[in-house]
Amino acid sequence: MSLMDEPEAEEEDHVNQQWKQVRSIFNETRRTLWGDKEDRKTEDKEEDRMDNTRNTKDIEERRRPKKKINDSTSARLEGRYRAEYAETNKRVKRKIRTDKRAYVEELAKQAEGGARKGEQRNVYKIPRLVCGKYSSNSNVSVRDKQGQLLTSEEGQEARWVEHFEEVLNRTALEEEPEIPEAEEDLSIETGPPRREEFIAAIKSLKNHKAPGKDRLTVELFKADAVTTGSILQPLLNTIWDRRTIPDDCSQGIVIRIPKKGALSELSNWRGISLLSIPCKIVAKVIMKCLSPAVDLKLREKQARFRRGRGCIDLIFTLRNIIEQCTELQRSLYVNFADFTNAFDSVHRDSLRRILGA
Repeated sequence: MSLMDEPEAEEEDHVNQQWKQVRSIFNETRRTLWGDKEDRKTEDKEEDRMDNTRNTKDIEERRRPKKKINDSTSARLEGRYRAEYAETNKRVKRKIRTDKRAYVEELAKQAEGGARKGEQRNVYKIPRLVCGKYSSNSNVSVRDKQGQLLTSEEGQEARWVEHFEEVLNRTALEEEPEIPEAEEDLSIETGPPRREEFIAAIKSLKNHKAPGKDRLTVELFKADAVTTGSILQPLLNTIWDRRTIPDDCSQGIVIRIPKKGALSELSNWRGISLLSIPCKIVAKVIMKCLSPAVDLKLREKQARFRRGRGCIDLIFTLRNIIEQCTELQRSLYVNFADFTNAFDSVHRDSLRRILGA
């Protein structure tokens, strides 16, 4: 390692060490309040195992008279075994109906509770679960570049890695673009963020979002935003001053989401990255500093990624134009540009040069 790299390495080690201390604090709090996820899974599996054991015993009791009927050589014994089987069959079906009714009632209570609390996620999830429309597509076999169906787990995993490497990484440009210097500097506050800004960013996070590699959820940070801000502020100030982030924050978990079409084709899937919550907090603070100055430079027609505007506004405008042209019997031409993987395909080095110009 060169002498020029030693200070940078020391800064990264300091940030990583500070991050490990903060992560251990929140992990210990998570285990104390909610327990370990693996422990909860074990408890749920134990309850399911006990229920399955009881149902299995009942089903086994029903199989015994059925076997006696098949093995019987006497008409009198066969009649007695059939009566025994009919009684056992009624009892087993009655227990199954009771268990199913209790299961649906428990789901209904959860849906009612979610509706009262405004948890729309559970309100929509539970009916799909009851109707049998809540399924996973994670085990669908995919095809390689030659169109051959991959059946082994190793081959599919390698194909997914290859696909996302191609989507998320752009090849170097043959000619470096000429990026002119900015005519004027934006009025942006570049000093260390205040504690109140961190607290506001924490409170603005949305619930029920999957955590990143560190497994720290949004609800854990929002349980006491003031205390969380006090714990995170030294770490976030260090990240801000030294312009380096922990290794965990630079790594994400890619989740595959199916789109329309044949799921064996990788082009019919999109990936989302699960990032660390502290990095999202830093990003929100940076966006809050940038948005007021950048918003003044954006053209009036842009609605996406702006506060108080969205694609719905553009759709509403387009629909009004179509209705008026139809009413006045005027010709209308609409051009739709499909930017495939536009945001994932950006050449990052060029983007950094543009931002630094």
